[in-house]
Amino acid sequence: MEPEKQQQLEERLSQRYFFLSFEGLLLGGKYYQRAFLKMAGLALVAPVLLTVLELATGGGQYLTLIASLLIVPVTSAMIFALCRQLDQDRSPDLGSAWETTSPKIGTLLLSNLIYSVIIVIILLPSLYVLYENGFFEWMALAQTDPKVADAPPEISEQDGWITLLNLLPLVYLAIGYAWAYPLILFFGTGAWEGLEYSRRLAGKRWWTLFVLLLTFFSFLLIFSSLVGSLAGASPAVANLVGFAVFLIIPWYNCALYVGFSRAVGWSRSDREQPTD
Repeated sequence: MEPEKQQQLEERLSQRYFFLSFEGLLLGGKYYQRAFLKMAGLALVAPVLLTVLELATGGGQYLTLIASLLIVPVTSAMIFALCRQLDQDRSPDLGSAWETTSPKIGTLLLSNLIYSVIIVIILLPSLYVLYENGFFEWMALAQTDPKVADAPPEISEQDGWITLLNLLPLVYLAIGYAWAYPLILFFGTGAWEGLEYSRRLAGKRWWTLFVLLLTFFSFLLIFSSLVGSLAGASPAVANLVGFAVFLIIPWYNCALYVGFSRAVGWSRSDREQPTD
Protein backbone atom coordinates (compact mmCIF):
# COMPACT_ATOMS: atom_id res chain seq x y z
CA MET A 1 0.00 0.00 0.00
CA GLU A 2 1.26 3.47 -0.87
CA PRO A 3 2.30 5.60 2.13
CA GLU A 4 -0.17 8.35 1.18
CA LYS A 5 -3.11 5.95 1.19
CA GLN A 6 -1.98 4.37 4.43
CA GLN A 7 -1.78 7.81 6.00
CA GLN A 8 -5.29 8.59 4.73
CA LEU A 9 -6.64 5.42 6.35
CA GLU A 10 -4.87 6.12 9.62
CA GLU A 11 -6.33 9.63 9.66
CA ARG A 12 -9.82 8.29 9.04
CA LEU A 13 -9.39 5.82 11.88
CA SER A 14 -8.80 8.73 14.23
CA GLN A 15 -12.01 10.44 13.09
CA ARG A 16 -15.71 9.68 13.39
CA TYR A 17 -17.94 9.15 10.39
CA PHE A 18 -21.71 9.20 10.01
CA PHE A 19 -23.54 6.23 8.51
CA LEU A 20 -27.00 4.78 9.14
CA SER A 21 -28.25 1.39 8.02
CA PHE A 22 -31.31 2.76 6.23
CA GLU A 23 -29.00 5.05 4.22
CA GLY A 24 -27.13 2.00 3.06
CA LEU A 25 -30.39 0.37 2.02
CA LEU A 26 -31.70 3.42 0.16
CA LEU A 27 -28.51 4.71 -1.45
CA GLY A 28 -27.27 1.19 -2.14
CA GLY A 29 -30.57 0.52 -3.87
CA LYS A 30 -29.97 3.58 -6.02
CA TYR A 31 -26.60 2.27 -7.15
CA TYR A 32 -28.04 -1.17 -7.81
CA GLN A 33 -30.91 0.30 -9.83
CA ARG A 34 -28.52 2.23 -12.08
CA ALA A 35 -26.40 -0.82 -12.90
CA PHE A 36 -28.91 -3.59 -12.29
CA LEU A 37 -28.22 -5.78 -15.32
CA LYS A 38 -24.45 -5.66 -14.90
CA MET A 39 -24.49 -6.30 -11.16
CA ALA A 40 -27.19 -8.97 -11.40
CA GLY A 41 -25.18 -10.69 -14.10
CA LEU A 42 -22.11 -10.76 -11.87
CA ALA A 43 -24.15 -12.14 -8.97
CA LEU A 44 -25.45 -14.99 -11.15
CA VAL A 45 -22.04 -16.04 -12.52
CA ALA A 46 -21.28 -18.38 -9.61
CA PRO A 47 -24.69 -20.11 -9.26
CA VAL A 48 -25.13 -20.55 -13.03
CA LEU A 49 -21.61 -21.92 -13.45
CA LEU A 50 -22.13 -24.23 -10.47
CA THR A 51 -25.39 -25.53 -11.93
CA VAL A 52 -23.77 -26.25 -15.30
CA LEU A 53 -20.77 -27.99 -13.75
CA GLU A 54 -22.95 -30.01 -11.38
CA LEU A 55 -25.10 -31.23 -14.26
CA ALA A 56 -21.97 -32.07 -16.26
CA THR A 57 -19.96 -33.76 -13.50
CA GLY A 58 -22.47 -34.74 -10.83
CA GLY A 59 -20.35 -32.95 -8.21
CA GLY A 60 -21.75 -30.65 -5.57
CA GLN A 61 -19.97 -29.83 -2.33
CA TYR A 62 -16.51 -29.34 -3.83
CA LEU A 63 -17.88 -27.14 -6.58
CA THR A 64 -19.56 -24.92 -4.00
CA LEU A 65 -16.27 -24.61 -2.12
CA ILE A 66 -14.44 -23.68 -5.33
CA ALA A 67 -17.05 -21.05 -6.15
CA SER A 68 -16.88 -19.48 -2.70
CA LEU A 69 -13.09 -19.33 -2.75
CA LEU A 70 -12.38 -18.42 -6.37
CA ILE A 71 -15.41 -16.89 -8.09
CA VAL A 72 -17.38 -14.92 -5.50
CA PRO A 73 -14.44 -12.70 -4.39
CA VAL A 74 -13.85 -11.58 -7.97
CA THR A 75 -17.50 -10.90 -8.84
CA SER A 76 -18.08 -9.13 -5.52
CA ALA A 77 -15.03 -6.94 -6.06
CA MET A 78 -16.28 -6.03 -9.54
CA ILE A 79 -19.59 -4.91 -8.03
CA PHE A 80 -17.66 -2.61 -5.68
CA ALA A 81 -15.76 -1.29 -8.72
CA LEU A 82 -19.04 -0.54 -10.50
CA CYS A 83 -20.25 1.34 -7.41
CA ARG A 84 -17.09 3.42 -7.48
CA GLN A 85 -17.73 4.31 -11.12
CA LEU A 86 -21.24 5.47 -10.27
CA ASP A 87 -19.92 7.42 -7.30
CA GLN A 88 -17.61 9.28 -9.70
CA ASP A 89 -20.45 10.07 -12.13
CA ARG A 90 -19.17 7.57 -14.69
CA SER A 91 -21.28 5.13 -16.64
CA PRO A 92 -21.03 1.63 -15.18
CA ASP A 93 -18.72 -0.40 -17.40
CA LEU A 94 -17.81 -4.03 -16.83
CA GLY A 95 -14.59 -3.67 -18.81
CA SER A 96 -13.34 -0.89 -16.55
CA ALA A 97 -14.48 -2.84 -13.48
CA TRP A 98 -12.46 -5.81 -14.68
CA GLU A 99 -9.41 -3.59 -15.28
CA THR A 100 -9.70 -2.37 -11.69
CA THR A 101 -10.17 -5.86 -10.29
CA SER A 102 -7.90 -8.10 -12.37
CA PRO A 103 -4.53 -6.84 -11.00
CA LYS A 104 -5.79 -7.49 -7.46
CA ILE A 105 -7.27 -10.98 -7.99
CA GLY A 106 -4.41 -12.75 -6.23
CA THR A 107 -4.72 -10.51 -3.17
CA LEU A 108 -8.51 -10.85 -3.14
CA LEU A 109 -8.35 -14.64 -3.25
CA LEU A 110 -5.67 -14.76 -0.56
CA SER A 111 -7.74 -12.45 1.65
CA ASN A 112 -10.79 -14.66 1.19
CA LEU A 113 -8.72 -17.77 1.95
CA ILE A 114 -7.37 -16.24 5.16
CA TYR A 115 -10.89 -15.23 6.19
CA SER A 116 -12.21 -18.72 5.42
CA VAL A 117 -9.46 -20.40 7.46
CA ILE A 118 -10.19 -18.09 10.42
CA ILE A 119 -13.90 -18.89 10.20
CA VAL A 120 -13.23 -22.66 10.13
CA ILE A 121 -10.97 -22.37 13.19
CA ILE A 122 -13.62 -20.36 15.04
CA LEU A 123 -16.31 -22.89 14.16
CA LEU A 124 -14.32 -25.95 15.26
CA PRO A 125 -16.29 -26.33 18.54
CA SER A 126 -19.61 -26.19 16.66
CA LEU A 127 -18.35 -28.58 13.98
CA TYR A 128 -17.26 -31.02 16.69
CA VAL A 129 -20.67 -30.83 18.37
CA LEU A 130 -22.43 -31.50 15.05
CA TYR A 131 -20.06 -34.38 14.29
CA GLU A 132 -20.59 -36.00 17.69
CA ASN A 133 -24.37 -35.79 17.25
CA GLY A 134 -24.26 -37.43 13.82
CA PHE A 135 -25.37 -34.37 11.91
CA PHE A 136 -22.89 -34.81 9.06
CA GLU A 137 -23.89 -38.45 8.57
CA TRP A 138 -27.52 -37.38 8.42
CA MET A 139 -26.69 -34.60 5.93
CA ALA A 140 -24.81 -37.02 3.66
CA LEU A 141 -27.73 -39.44 3.74
CA ALA A 142 -30.23 -36.64 3.06
CA GLN A 143 -28.27 -35.61 -0.01
CA THR A 144 -27.94 -39.11 -1.44
CA ASP A 145 -31.45 -40.33 -0.62
CA PRO A 146 -33.80 -37.71 0.90
CA LYS A 147 -36.66 -40.21 1.17
CA VAL A 148 -34.68 -42.48 3.51
CA ALA A 149 -33.31 -39.73 5.75
CA ASP A 150 -35.22 -39.13 8.97
CA ALA A 151 -35.51 -35.81 10.80
CA PRO A 152 -32.17 -34.17 11.64
CA PRO A 153 -30.62 -35.43 14.89
CA GLU A 154 -31.43 -33.51 18.05
CA ILE A 155 -28.69 -31.97 20.17
CA SER A 156 -28.65 -31.37 23.90
CA GLU A 157 -29.30 -27.97 25.44
CA GLN A 158 -25.65 -27.66 26.42
CA ASP A 159 -24.45 -28.43 22.91
CA GLY A 160 -27.00 -25.98 21.57
CA TRP A 161 -25.59 -23.20 23.75
CA ILE A 162 -22.06 -24.07 22.64
CA THR A 163 -23.10 -23.79 19.01
CA LEU A 164 -25.00 -20.54 19.59
CA LEU A 165 -22.17 -18.85 21.52
CA ASN A 166 -19.71 -20.03 18.89
CA LEU A 167 -21.60 -17.95 16.32
CA LEU A 168 -20.87 -14.66 18.11
CA PRO A 169 -17.26 -14.26 16.91
CA LEU A 170 -18.42 -15.39 13.47
CA VAL A 171 -20.92 -12.53 13.29
CA TYR A 172 -18.32 -10.09 14.62
CA LEU A 173 -15.82 -10.97 11.90
CA ALA A 174 -18.44 -11.18 9.13
CA ILE A 175 -19.14 -7.51 9.83
CA GLY A 176 -15.59 -6.52 10.67
CA TYR A 177 -14.13 -7.92 7.45
CA ALA A 178 -16.93 -6.64 5.19
CA TRP A 179 -14.79 -3.87 3.65
CA ALA A 180 -11.68 -5.92 2.91
CA TYR A 181 -12.41 -6.12 -0.84
CA PRO A 182 -12.82 -2.36 -1.47
CA LEU A 183 -9.73 -1.66 0.65
CA ILE A 184 -7.73 -4.04 -1.52
CA LEU A 185 -9.22 -2.60 -4.71
CA PHE A 186 -9.04 1.12 -4.04
CA PHE A 187 -6.27 1.47 -1.46
CA GLY A 188 -3.96 -1.33 -2.54
CA THR A 189 -3.76 -3.02 0.86
CA GLY A 190 -2.37 -6.50 1.25
CA ALA A 191 -4.60 -9.46 2.04
CA TRP A 192 -4.22 -9.45 5.83
CA GLU A 193 -3.79 -5.67 5.90
CA GLY A 194 -7.13 -5.22 4.16
CA LEU A 195 -8.89 -7.47 6.66
CA GLU A 196 -7.42 -5.62 9.64
CA TYR A 197 -8.11 -2.12 8.30
CA SER A 198 -11.65 -3.24 7.49
CA ARG A 199 -12.14 -4.54 11.03
CA ARG A 200 -10.87 -1.29 12.54
CA LEU A 201 -12.96 0.94 10.26
CA ALA A 202 -16.12 -1.15 10.54
CA GLY A 203 -15.71 -1.32 14.31
CA LYS A 204 -16.49 2.38 14.53
CA ARG A 205 -20.03 1.69 13.22
CA TRP A 206 -20.34 -1.98 14.08
CA TRP A 207 -23.96 -1.91 15.22
CA THR A 208 -25.05 -0.02 12.11
CA LEU A 209 -23.43 -2.65 9.92
CA PHE A 210 -24.94 -5.39 12.10
CA VAL A 211 -28.45 -4.05 11.45
CA LEU A 212 -27.62 -3.89 7.74
CA LEU A 213 -26.40 -7.49 7.72
CA LEU A 214 -29.42 -8.63 9.73
CA THR A 215 -31.79 -6.91 7.29
CA PHE A 216 -30.33 -8.62 4.24
CA PHE A 217 -30.09 -11.94 6.07
CA SER A 218 -33.83 -11.63 6.76
CA PHE A 219 -34.44 -11.03 3.05
CA LEU A 220 -32.46 -14.18 2.23
CA LEU A 221 -34.43 -16.23 4.76
CA ILE A 222 -37.75 -15.04 3.34
CA PHE A 223 -36.76 -15.92 -0.23
CA SER A 224 -35.26 -19.25 0.86
CA SER A 225 -38.49 -20.13 2.66
CA LEU A 226 -40.39 -19.27 -0.51
CA VAL A 227 -38.13 -21.60 -2.50
CA GLY A 228 -38.80 -24.39 0.00
CA SER A 229 -42.56 -23.93 -0.18
CA LEU A 230 -42.50 -23.94 -3.99
CA ALA A 231 -40.19 -26.93 -4.34
CA GLY A 232 -42.96 -29.49 -3.90
CA ALA A 233 -45.58 -27.73 -6.00
CA SER A 234 -43.43 -26.51 -8.88
CA PRO A 235 -39.71 -27.39 -8.95
CA ALA A 236 -39.12 -25.26 -12.05
CA VAL A 237 -40.55 -22.14 -10.39
CA ALA A 238 -38.61 -22.97 -7.22
CA ASN A 239 -35.38 -23.08 -9.22
CA LEU A 240 -36.10 -19.69 -10.77
CA VAL A 241 -36.84 -18.17 -7.37
CA GLY A 242 -33.68 -19.84 -6.08
CA PHE A 243 -31.62 -17.97 -8.65
CA ALA A 244 -33.48 -14.78 -7.76
CA VAL A 245 -32.19 -15.10 -4.18
CA PHE A 246 -28.72 -14.33 -5.48
CA LEU A 247 -29.96 -11.01 -6.85
CA ILE A 248 -30.14 -9.70 -3.28
CA ILE A 249 -26.36 -9.95 -2.91
CA PRO A 250 -25.45 -6.97 -5.16
CA TRP A 251 -27.82 -4.77 -3.17
CA TYR A 252 -25.96 -5.75 -0.02
CA ASN A 253 -22.62 -5.00 -1.68
CA CYS A 254 -23.90 -1.61 -2.81
CA ALA A 255 -25.11 -0.85 0.71
CA LEU A 256 -21.69 -1.82 2.05
CA TYR A 257 -20.07 0.49 -0.49
CA VAL A 258 -22.14 3.43 0.78
CA GLY A 259 -20.87 2.81 4.29
CA PHE A 260 -17.31 2.30 3.06
CA SER A 261 -17.34 5.57 1.12
CA ARG A 262 -18.40 7.36 4.28
CA ALA A 263 -15.74 5.60 6.34
CA VAL A 264 -12.88 6.61 4.04
CA GLY A 265 -14.18 10.15 3.49
CA TRP A 266 -15.02 10.12 -0.19
CA SER A 267 -16.87 13.42 -0.51
CA ARG A 268 -19.57 12.50 -3.01
CA SER A 269 -21.25 9.95 -0.78
CA ASP A 270 -21.01 12.37 2.11
CA ARG A 271 -22.77 15.14 0.23
CA GLU A 272 -25.53 13.60 -1.84
CA GLN A 273 -27.28 10.62 -3.29
CA PRO A 274 -26.23 9.18 -6.63
CA THR A 275 -28.27 10.85 -9.37
CA ASP A 276 -30.57 8.89 -11.63
